[in-house]
Amino acid sequence: MTLEIEKNVPIPKRKAGQAYGTYTDLFNKMVEGDSFIAEGKMASLQSAIRQAAKRAGVKILTRKESDDKLRVWNLGRLMK
Repeated sequence: MTLEIEKNVPIPKRKAGQAYGTYTDLFNKMVEGDSFIAEGKMASLQSAIRQAAKRAGVKILTRKESDDKLRVWNLGRLMK
């Protein structure tokens, strides 16, 4: 196997982080008791939502509504 060094190849933008930022912004706009439905692959969806909630300082509850839909409730701000 031969590997070649390539120069000046642009680095593509991250795609995984886009949902994370979107959810963080959403949590910052929500108030306690609000909910939303997120769609996508369940494992990556749950991970992105939980990370965003932690970053926003929000406690959440999730329930699977179907194979690719997850309802997320805002339970309020985390105590610091």
